[in-house]
Amino acid sequence: MRIAVFGNPTIDEIRHDGKVLVVPGGSSVYVSAASAYLGARVDLVGTVGSDYPTAALSQLKKTGINVGLIRHSGASTTKFELTYRDSSRRMRVLHAGERISAERVKGTWHAAHLGPVFGELDRSAVLQLRHHSQFLSLDLHGFVRRSRRDGSVRLVRSTVAPILRVPHAIKASLEEAMVQTGKRNPFHSAEALLANGPKYAIVTLAGEGAVLAVKGEGRFRIPAYPEKLVDPTGAGDGFVGAWLSTMLSTWDPVWASSVGAALASLMLRRHGIGKFRLSRQELFRRSSWVYRNVRRQ
Repeated sequence: MRIAVFGNPTIDEIRHDGKVLVVPGGSSVYVSAASAYLGARVDLVGTVGSDYPTAALSQLKKTGINVGLIRHSGASTTKFELTYRDSSRRMRVLHAGERISAERVKGTWHAAHLGPVFGELDRSAVLQLRHHSQFLSLDLHGFVRRSRRDGSVRLVRSTVAPILRVPHAIKASLEEAMVQTGKRNPFHSAEALLANGPKYAIVTLAGEGAVLAVKGEGRFRIPAYPEKLVDPTGAGDGFVGAWLSTMLSTWDPVWASSVGAALASLMLRRHGIGKFRLSRQELFRRSSWVYRNVRRQ
């Protein structure tokens, strides 16, 4: 299967326990790597600057991702400062990066995923993608993030309602879903996201797993597989990348969510692209554990 992932790769400055680590990252990168790990042929569409490490692009290519659609610009790569303290994260945008316009939508795919990190996808590109793929998924975060004067990121309800009606599946963190829908309960917020038009909604709950809502079929609580936390960056993106690839293979959204939760747990153990040094046997052992413990609500 062929999947296109749209969104800018990033350079992340991660601050945790008094340590600072600078690594390539970005939602589109983690989604692409997770989907490719599970057998999809992935085209990554985004823009990086001359400061983006060529070694990172080589690593992505080795994982099976087509990086030929990544555009190189003279501007800086999208950059974030991520500060973790206890169970909270503070995000600051250091450079927003360049936009992805409709002219970048060239080709047809079994599925496309919209994974902008900071509003870099033009509305016209989003609307056009529905006609270039059989299945479309969207991550809410790039549509609800805004920056304050100091660069710190806040969440604001998206006013682009037509865009939220386009995808077949939508994913959001609990905080993002709450801001967008006004519902504090994750099951209610997932249902509210479905009301926009998608058939599937995933609300991730950090270390508590996720909620899956399927229009006409009910709601499911997806547990988190217990794992020691080293770096949570990108775990939610890994979840949706694994979900998308597995969903296209099986059309079982609950099993796809179980694989997503399992892969996310394995990603917690390392930093950057190194998160995808995974054991397939361990991934599916964890997936089976998650699946056995899913509860319908």
